[in-house]
Amino acid sequence: MERHFSNTVTLSALEDGNAIKIPSDILNFAGFVSGDIVRFEVVKEKIVISRNNVPRQKTLESLFKDYEGLPFKTNLIDLGEPLGGEKW
Repeated sequence: MERHFSNTVTLSALEDGNAIKIPSDILNFAGFVSGDIVRFEVVKEKIVISRNNVPRQKTLESLFKDYEGLPFKTNLIDLGEPLGGEKW
C-alpha cells in the first residue's frame, strides 16, 4: 500500500530565485535527513524531489550505537623500522 502525505506551503522570494520550506514532518515521512543530497525533476508539471543514490555518511558512533557484543581489544604490533621506501 502506498503512503501519502499532503501539505500546502508558500513560495518565498530569494535574491536569485524562490525557496520552498519543506516541513520536518514531511521530510521525516519521506525518509529524508539533514545532509541528504537530493535531485529535482519536473514530471508532467510536478516537481519531484528524490534522494540521490549517494550513500549517507556514517560515523563510528552511529555504526556501533546498538552494538551489544563483547568489547573489542587489539594488540599493537611493532613491525620495526621500515626496510624500504615505506611512508608509514
